[in-house]
Amino acid sequence: MAEPSAFSAGDLSIDEPYGLTDNEKLLLKNIDNVKHLKRDKNVINSEVDILSNRVDGLQSVVDGLNHNAQKSRNLLKRVLVSIDDIENNTNEHKKDIQLLDANITQIKLILQSLSLLQETNFKALDKVLKRIDSEYVSKESFNALQEEMNDFRKLISSEFSKLNQTKKKPEKSAAQAYKDGRKALGLKHYNEAIKDFELTIRKNYKPAGSLFYLAEAHYFKRSYKKALSYYKESFKRYKKGSYNPRLFLHMAISLDKTGQKKQAKKFYNVLIDKYGSRKEAREAKKYFK
Repeated sequence: MAEPSAFSAGDLSIDEPYGLTDNEKLLLKNIDNVKHLKRDKNVINSEVDILSNRVDGLQSVVDGLNHNAQKSRNLLKRVLVSIDDIENNTNEHKKDIQLLDANITQIKLILQSLSLLQETNFKALDKVLKRIDSEYVSKESFNALQEEMNDFRKLISSEFSKLNQTKKKPEKSAAQAYKDGRKALGLKHYNEAIKDFELTIRKNYKPAGSLFYLAEAHYFKRSYKKALSYYKESFKRYKKGSYNPRLFLHMAISLDKTGQKKQAKKFYNVLIDKYGSRKEAREAKKYFK
């Protein structure tokens, strides 16, 4: 091989430089270090990209968890509303049970009185029969005795009629309950209306209308939380009800009364925009501020 040229000594651009000064050697070392640093930088950048992708994936997971958490919170709210309804229904059922207990006690007293009355009359009858056995009975006396027996029969029949009247009447039909419930609402007999519409809902008779009128009964009783739950369910069942303007108005007022001011304003706004010519929209303007 040819000897290295003296002219190439100190040339840092060739693959194997030679004839370097100390400074040139240090510069060459720094150049190598820079090359290594560039390679390390590329590796680090690649790892950063991988970590960034992982962070994006984690962010998607976090977003999913937040979404599920929101759904859980909404479900919990509905559960709490249902618990309130169950507690209120339980209290009403307790009242019904107390009333039933009072009626049963009254029936027992009537039966006891009837039993004593029967015993007294049977004793009197026994005395009369013994007198018949021991004495001669004329036609007039026999007729009088027959009248007494007829009176006794009438008395017994009357007492049994009273007893039968205290028995529970058969449950009315869903159609009749729907009609009676609307009439009770008009007369402001809200508890009667609630019982009628609970029956129609149980029998799935005109469910959207029944839920609306049940909500109205609770609304006028100022049970706004209950009213809201029934209004929402009614609208969910049928969104084209002729009573929708009143439903929106009373929903808005119920939301207002329960402190949900922002939600209330939305319903007032819908009423004003969509049903501007209706009296409910005019009334909504009084509340909308």
